[in-house]
Amino acid sequence: MAAVVQTVSAHDFEFAADFLNGVVASIDIDKLELGMAATIESQTKRRIAREKTAPDGTPWANWSPEYAKTRHQGHSLLRGEGNLLDDIFSDQTGGGVVVGSSMVYAAIHQFGGEAGRNGNVDIAARPFLGLSDENEAELEEILFDYVQRQIQ
Repeated sequence: MAAVVQTVSAHDFEFAADFLNGVVASIDIDKLELGMAATIESQTKRRIAREKTAPDGTPWANWSPEYAKTRHQGHSLLRGEGNLLDDIFSDQTGGGVVVGSSMVYAAIHQFGGEAGRNGNVDIAARPFLGLSDENEAELEEILFDYVQRQIQ
């Protein structure tokens, strides 16, 4: 029995490679990074203002009973006077983006630990930085939409 075959090499699809190279060349990485940074900043602020969960979906620990007595109706987890929320920033780093806070107490909230003058206050970790699965899906959608617009 005889076989009939056709051999195809990558060179036969040079037009596809040229097309894809053109799409990649047309992508404005700075503009894409700015959009991604703004989205992650927004996601982080939403986590602090409304979701009250770590990026992995774990609810933040409640205040200790002693600390809860010092709070009033306008306060919520990680939102006293709004300073942390207002301080969330994003920026490009030349190859990526950075999202964070320069507030002195941001790290203790992110990672938890001992605080106070004598290290006598145990602060529970309430991670607000990071990406949830939903956040990543939103970023992928932004990326795919951006690439699709470049193709068109």
